[in-house]
Amino acid sequence: MVAIRRIFVGTSPPRSPPPEQSGRDPGVKGVEASIAMLRTQHGLPSLRRDAELDAVAELHSREMARTGTFAHVLASDGSVGDRLDRAGYTRKAAGENIGLSETPLAAHEGIESSPAHLANLLDPRFSHLGLGIARGPSPDGSEGIYLTEVLASPVRGSKDPEAEVLRALQRRRDQLRLAPLERDGALDEAARKGIQQAAFRGSALSRTEQGTTVRALLDHDQRFESAAAETYVVSSPDEIASRNAAERSWTRVGVGALYKSSKDYGPGRLWVLIVFAR
Repeated sequence: MVAIRRIFVGTSPPRSPPPEQSGRDPGVKGVEASIAMLRTQHGLPSLRRDAELDAVAELHSREMARTGTFAHVLASDGSVGDRLDRAGYTRKAAGENIGLSETPLAAHEGIESSPAHLANLLDPRFSHLGLGIARGPSPDGSEGIYLTEVLASPVRGSKDPEAEVLRALQRRRDQLRLAPLERDGALDEAARKGIQQAAFRGSALSRTEQGTTVRALLDHDQRFESAAAETYVVSSPDEIASRNAAERSWTRVGVGALYKSSKDYGPGRLWVLIVFAR
């Protein structure tokens, strides 16, 4: 954490710093240019500006300004990992720098003077950058600009992982010369709810939990006489080896799928819950 303040000797300090515009104002562009120059000087590629990371960074700056608290972790919004998770941003790695001064560029200069923050800026793992600023009271009661820099290496999977999983299942059915499965909205809803619960707690659904999902579905929707569920944590839909996809008796299917990093399974994994029914 870095905060820089100017000291005025022999003259009166200004009552407040000059106004800064929010978003992509020249001050933020100056920070981006400074980071690019720094990385170039160290033989590293520039970081790609990322709108999703910008939003995460700006929200944290606003929250620091709102609470007058200069910290990486706040009770109201958690850590940078928590914030990226809520934004649904899957990544192989992520880091965060924060600065506080009278302008964005001055805040960034303080960041560069911190060894730990400088190490983030020069980390070759990172490829994307988000910047966000907000004006507000600082912990010492004066006015300042809070700057948040979020650096990450994103996992770019399919924009529609559920559709990709369904295509993989249908290819399997085609290979076995079985009729295609009909996608069902109620089954999709049950699958999405179950896989979101598993992914955000960081552990796959147990057999008991899969059974609970199936029983709740059958109790709620009288159209189905039987159902089965499968869950996977994989790198891509092609890794899914579904036994039920090879069963001729299943006629309908629902898919819940999302990309999520976890401590147990690693970064950017594809979490899948498939519900079959007839």
